[in-house]
Amino acid sequence: MILYHTSTVEIHKPDLLHSRPRLDFGNGFYLTPHEKQAERYGERFIKSGKVAILNTFKLDGKHKDCTHKIFTAYDEEWLDFVTACRKGLPHETYDIIEGSIVDNRLFDTIDLYFSGIYTQDQVLGQLQYADFNRQVCITSQYVLDKYLHFQASKRILNMQANFAVLQKKYVRIVKLFAEQAGLSYEDALGKFYDSQTYDLISNGIADMHCFSDEYLADELLIEFGYKQAPK
Repeated sequence: MILYHTSTVEIHKPDLLHSRPRLDFGNGFYLTPHEKQAERYGERFIKSGKVAILNTFKLDGKHKDCTHKIFTAYDEEWLDFVTACRKGLPHETYDIIEGSIVDNRLFDTIDLYFSGIYTQDQVLGQLQYADFNRQVCITSQYVLDKYLHFQASKRILNMQANFAVLQKKYVRIVKLFAEQAGLSYEDALGKFYDSQTYDLISNGIADMHCFSDEYLADELLIEFGYKQAPK
């Protein structure tokens, strides 16, 4: 299987040290079989004045000694798993996870669910009409070392989220940022609107608004020096 991963550098030997928690399938090295999807993610780096590198890998199909979970539909199991991963809750673990991403097409529906406005049945009812996209998350360093092989790289030479939903998301992000940074809500709000993170979200770069509230609050903590970025 040919897979793609966009970064600011060429990656010959992927590792989990640079991975972040609270993403769709938790802590892992994320790839996609869709080249255009990977290139779209690169917009985040380009708009920030950085180089965007599309890395191409081949996943060896002989990984029989690994646990491999494939989500084939937007169903209760997929929704529960993504919710647990994004909120940092306990969940089943696998070496390789495949399934759809929470991107711009799904943002409003999923965010309303996380906000407690939609019930699970309402979300699944909405998602039955959405196209199923794919991402691959490798959570095992053993798998990365043994079965994922670098092939090539190349340099990669927007979001219209519902305004009301996005404003509610801003409030939740700022509250989390304020709590974790020990700031008043007003001070945290000022920093938020002056941040690069806000610019990326508001300009729709790489579907940043689709990331969890916790992940984006973490981005603010790193940006303003309250937390050290993963090395």
